[in-house]
Amino acid sequence: MERDDGPQMRVLLMMSFSKEQVITGNLIVNGRPFPLTSASLDHENWSVNLTGEGRDRSGFALKYEIEADIGNLDSPTERTLVGTWREDGRSGDFQVVIN
Repeated sequence: MERDDGPQMRVLLMMSFSKEQVITGNLIVNGRPFPLTSASLDHENWSVNLTGEGRDRSGFALKYEIEADIGNLDSPTERTLVGTWREDGRSGDFQVVIN
């Protein structure tokens, strides 16, 4: 992910969606896991809200938030999340391909 105010970040989003429609997983930011502390899916408009919280390598508490629309719904292997990423009072555009 490229940020307007700094260097690129490597982000891996690992999610599981159970038959009970519960989303679990981790945001892995620069190799550091941040467990999802909240996750919701809106079936009406195909949007998702995710929050991951944890500590960086120096022990500083961090919170990451994603608000995104799910796109390319016709594809079972290349759906997208496009929206906003928030971190430490900053926000920016966010896009990933779900496969």
